[in-house]
Amino acid sequence: MIDNPYEIILIGSSVDKTVGKLDVNIVPTDESGWNDPPEDLIPDEPDDLIDKRVDFVVSIQKAISLPD
Repeated sequence: MIDNPYEIILIGSSVDKTVGKLDVNIVPTDESGWNDPPEDLIPDEPDDLIDKRVDFVVSIQKAISLPD
């Protein structure tokens, strides 16, 4: 239940060709998508999230080397 920055490699129609990258951050949020998740949802152990609703916002931070 913490921010999770990640770089996504975008593949074109040819499997061997990278056409760009996205820097994204996957952020846990409440059901509205605007606030931090409620304190009671933050688990002591990851297994505590099994069968629980968890909402995230995917935020695109930067697009790199995209074709025109």
